[in-house]
This record gives sequence, structure tokens and C-alpha cells, in this order.
Amino acid sequence: MSAETVVLHEDIRIAAITHTLFGPPPARPPVRHIVHAHDPLLHNPVLRRIVARTVRALRITHGVVHITMRLTSRGPRVTEVAAHLPGDLIPLLVKKASGIDLAQAAAEIAIGKTPTLTPTLHRAAAIRFVYSDRGGRVEGLQVRQTTNDPLVERCVLTQQPGAQIRPLPLAGVEDRLAHWVVLGSNKASCLSALDQAVQRIRIALSHGVEHPHAA
Repeated sequence: MSAETVVLHEDIRIAAITHTLFGPPPARPPVRHIVHAHDPLLHNPVLRRIVARTVRALRITHGVVHITMRLTSRGPRVTEVAAHLPGDLIPLLVKKASGIDLAQAAAEIAIGKTPTLTPTLHRAAAIRFVYSDRGGRVEGLQVRQTTNDPLVERCVLTQQPGAQIRPLPLAGVEDRLAHWVVLGSNKASCLSALDQAVQRIRIALSHGVEHPHAA
């Protein structure tokens, strides 16, 4: 998980919590991110204390910080700190789930303004990246047409015919076939929508046609 944190002098606020599912080793690419506006970890005193201590230890005074942690039996453990906006469209998920615009917050802090971090939306948003369980050269990639799903915000194909892709568990972010963004009232509705959406992708590789697989 990660804490999307906004820092302005001594004011350190966790704007959102992102839960991430990784693929199998050795590559372990991110498979899914999900954000909920009412995540209970937003108010967890232990987590808030760890985030504040991390920011102060690194002497970060301004900006948006992406603090990655692993939840263990002994509590959260910080594994990475990125003093910039997170990737993988996480800022989009935060904005779609809570209405908080991390990019705008970073811009306002940069010019000396105090950003608004009050949620205006109260739902969940998630993204899932699709990988293939077989490698080869892409000959075709398509989304099977179905009835419109009101929970689906977007679907983006990220490979072109002729591209060479690696399979899970060796696949990296450059081997992604597509990604889906979905919205829902809670995490469960988002996860269900993602599971259904990923079944719509079909890829033709140099050795035949297959369904992709996402861990």
C-alpha cells in the first residue's frame, strides 16, 4: 500500500491510501491499484505517525509525496519514498474516488498556495493492468464488444501489432496489453467490475490466439 501525502511545512496530510496488488516473482509488476475515499487507514494513528516521521526524517517541507509501505504483523514498514506524484494513474484514481486533485495540489504548493484537500466525492476507483501468460509478437489486440458497463471509466490498449511481449512472471510494465479504470461505491464493486472487464480482452500472438491473464 502507499500513502499519497501532501506536505506544506509542518502540515502533513495523507490525502489517499492506495492498495496495490503485484504479479508473481521475479518481475512482480503492479497488476492492480485501488483507492477508496473512506479507507479506514486514512485515520489510523500508527500509520499517520509513521508517515509524519518519514517526512520529517527526510526533511521534506513542500510537495506531494508517495510513501510505499508493507503491512506486516509488526505494523507498517516503509519500503520506498518518492518525492513526486505517483505513476500508474494513481492521481487519477484519487481524483475519481475522492475529488482530491494531487496534481493541482502539487502545483499550488509550488507557487506558495495552500491546496484544498477536502473530499468532494465518496466512492472507490481502481485500475487493472493486463498482461499475457504467454510471450511472443503481437499480431492483433482487441476488446470484445459487450453491453456498456456504467462502472467502466476507460479502457486503453497499450500495445501495437508487431510488438514483442514477455509473459508473466517475467513481464514488466512495458509488456502491458491494456488497462481498465473502473468506479464504484466501494472496493468490492470495483474489483468485480475489473474481473469482468479483463475477460473482454483478446490478443493474437505469433503462435496463436489466447486470452490474457492477469495475476
